[in-house]
Amino acid sequence: MWRSEPQTRQYVLVRPDVPQEPARDDVIGHTALRYVQGWTEALVDQIIPRFRPTARRALNGQARRQEMIRGILRVMHPQVIVETGTHRGATAAWLATESGVDVHTAELDARYYAYARRRFARRPTIHVYHQPSPAMLASLATSSAFPKERALFYLDAHWHGSLPLPQELQFIADCWTNSVAVIDDFEVPGDPDYGFDDYGPGSRLCSRDMGLDELAGAQVYWPSAPSRTETGARRGCAVIALGAVTTALAELPELRVNRAH
Repeated sequence: MWRSEPQTRQYVLVRPDVPQEPARDDVIGHTALRYVQGWTEALVDQIIPRFRPTARRALNGQARRQEMIRGILRVMHPQVIVETGTHRGATAAWLATESGVDVHTAELDARYYAYARRRFARRPTIHVYHQPSPAMLASLATSSAFPKERALFYLDAHWHGSLPLPQELQFIADCWTNSVAVIDDFEVPGDPDYGFDDYGPGSRLCSRDMGLDELAGAQVYWPSAPSRTETGARRGCAVIALGAVTTALAELPELRVNRAH
């Protein structure tokens, strides 16, 4: 038989003009509820055909983008791949298959994280993290076992009010060398028909707002394929090379160098 134990009442002075932080138990309860809800939603998603990711949906379903990434893989021979923004895992699966190396991918949304965890439960080379992308990068940067050169980064964690891209780029530039970062949803100079994200003043995914010119030792490239030849979502991208791999990327026909950089 359950018994109700006496509880100590605690009182705090609440000022109506000061925003109050939620109680710790409320935060924990909300987090647990969202976690369970995420796994439940992921189970439902897996039985809905239109939500099942396929290789055709990888990299926004863009055939020219896939050719570009294959070229980068061919010339840099990455030791590891890091993706930010897993969604349902179409791109992570494609990258793992095409490269043959481990893929580390971060997803903040509980629903998409749960979906990806279930999907990749039997693929030990794909590691899914449920945390903000800068936190994952910080963890990988401090791990002595994680390669610090010849890493390929695919950055796609930007969404609505969340824009971790400047932090991601700074982590990569500070902690990795001879590596490449591909940024999805980026403005492509000279080709306005490539789609890109714009979250308002100072938060446009373009070279100026994202500080690409401030990355020491980096070379920026753009896709050489005109948007009219692209398939799928036709989203733009930027490619940032760090270190000696810059020379190898300069020879790829799928890329054109940013002359203004």
